[in-house]
Amino acid sequence: MNEIPIKEQMTAMLTGNTMQLLDKYFPSHGHNVREYFSVTMVALQDFLSGQPQLVKNYFERHRPSGTLIHEVDYIDFRAGRYDVFDSDHGERTNLRSFEKLLDAVAYHVLTTHGLSY
Repeated sequence: MNEIPIKEQMTAMLTGNTMQLLDKYFPSHGHNVREYFSVTMVALQDFLSGQPQLVKNYFERHRPSGTLIHEVDYIDFRAGRYDVFDSDHGERTNLRSFEKLLDAVAYHVLTTHGLSY
């Protein structure tokens, strides 16, 4: 079913334009991007390795800025590591920690879109 070029999928996921991309290829799509997207962790890491500004921009858009909002997924830099976590009533839950920002961003992108990592 997937006819969307993989680089377009990754760019849309990183920039928050998944629905616009689906509109372009599948005008009568549902809201479940998993049916249409096939991005893998390895492909995304490879793509991101050549896009340092995109990685930085994504991180800046998804890091906490003050009080944590309930049921939002974040990336943060603490104690020399990049943490990806959910917020549950102001508490950090489901924490995964990464040495490299690129890996944290790739994990965050895939999990927030319901894709496997």
